[in-house]
Amino acid sequence: MKYSIRRIYGISVFMIGISVMLDALIKIGKMNPVWLVSSEIVNSIFDASLTVILICVPIAMGIAGMSHDKYLGRSILTFVVEFLDFKNLFGFQLLLICVSLLCLILNFINTLFVIFLLSIILITRYFYTTFDYLTHKEKTQKAIEQYILDEYATTTSKNKKENSIRQIVNVNIEANKTYNTLEKRKSLELLKRIMKHSDNDTDYEMLSDYLKEMLKKNFKLLDEDICFEQLAFLEEVYAISNENEIYCSLYEHLYKDIGENLNKVTFRQYMDSEFDYNKLYNSIKENSKLGGQEYGDQYWRLTHFKELIYSSLYKSKGREAEYYFHKIFEDSLLKMDVIDVFPTFNLIIEVFQSDVELYKKIISDVFSGNVIYSPKYNNDVYLLDFTICVFILSENYFDGSGSRSNLNLTTLNAVNTHDFFIKVSNDPNRLHELVTKFEEFILSRLKYWEISRQYENDSTLNVFPVPFSKWSEILILYILSYNPYVEEEKIQYLKESNIKFNPKSLVDDFKKIDKIYGSMFPSPEDQVSHLQSLLNE
Repeated sequence: MKYSIRRIYGISVFMIGISVMLDALIKIGKMNPVWLVSSEIVNSIFDASLTVILICVPIAMGIAGMSHDKYLGRSILTFVVEFLDFKNLFGFQLLLICVSLLCLILNFINTLFVIFLLSIILITRYFYTTFDYLTHKEKTQKAIEQYILDEYATTTSKNKKENSIRQIVNVNIEANKTYNTLEKRKSLELLKRIMKHSDNDTDYEMLSDYLKEMLKKNFKLLDEDICFEQLAFLEEVYAISNENEIYCSLYEHLYKDIGENLNKVTFRQYMDSEFDYNKLYNSIKENSKLGGQEYGDQYWRLTHFKELIYSSLYKSKGREAEYYFHKIFEDSLLKMDVIDVFPTFNLIIEVFQSDVELYKKIISDVFSGNVIYSPKYNNDVYLLDFTICVFILSENYFDGSGSRSNLNLTTLNAVNTHDFFIKVSNDPNRLHELVTKFEEFILSRLKYWEISRQYENDSTLNVFPVPFSKWSEILILYILSYNPYVEEEKIQYLKESNIKFNPKSLVDDFKKIDKIYGSMFPSPEDQVSHLQSLLNE
């Protein structure tokens, strides 16, 4: 629109210039007089031009001022004044008055008449545009939206950019308080469009700070509809961040707020909403990879995402919720990758602490024959199996004198681990892959578990700073000795892994493991002898 206005000014100046040249040539006798109007009415034309210029602009401003409506924090009057460039209009009209007076003195009749016509055309256009924006609400709203975007994109001032974002954020916060659905939706759309085109880290960081402030304030309203709207928006923010390959830490700061809101939501309200928490989880998971080799601190908040959803949306919400959750859990195993291991692991712990029967169902899914023998499941599910086995071993190895026990996880006597041990012991290559992933993914990240002690209400994280290397090594030996097949591969694995053991203490370890896992055969003594014979070959 401003480009169109500037073009009108340019055309006007061009036409006045031509008419001035024409009048000047007539004045000096280089051209026969050619008059657009009679010279007798020249004073009347000047008076009419002056009247149009002096009266019509204030009238247009008065009409615009009659509207007290606001949209996205912008008053219609402010929009009309800035967007339709009334300031430059005043200056241009003042210039026309001066030129008209000069033309009257010089008797430049044609120029005076051209100025009169241009004034009428210019004012008519301003009147029409002003009325058009006042009477067509949707057109005005779209113009204001585009004006805000252009204002943000064209300015190089950090303060102006920050003011634009702050205004949109404040509009959204107020719209949520007053249930203004239109401005809620439009303000979020504007923020997403700005985010897509943020071309530097400084803008993105500033925008993230304001989004964090906005989401926190909206979550504090503890309204289920607003909660799902903010979560859907958060997912879109992470999708945009992933598209732009920029690490986003919003979830890391909003973890507790999300939990407080979801605790207020009934299962039926969740089912009636369009929010897909799996989509949000996957977007955050992909973004966590941008945090560097250690997946960033945000990953350790993500490890509690699934248990947060379970405890908020499913726990103690009835049989329908339990059934739905169980189906979701089964489906998630099909799409599992290595990053899902700990979120799923923490979820299983949370389920055990609240519902033992449901725990038996989902842990049976993990260890069931369908999982073990189905090609649908990849090695990341086996890594989850292995992690659970190591953890249960570490939790139950001590006798009653063991001082460490933040979490009393049950033994696996109700779960058929036998199939898992048989399957993995028959495939040392698979076992090697599991151990490698286990060491890379878990042992290298123990420092984060120590850091996690700083966080409140993260008690499940506190169980992890344990000597996992010891338990995993014992379990590896136990699995390798579990059945007497594929000897050559086992020998190669044992020699390459360079695992050392004391036969006498290993027998004692295996006896305790038998009690924990409820294993059927062979005897611990035979298992250790079998390992020794393998190493001697």
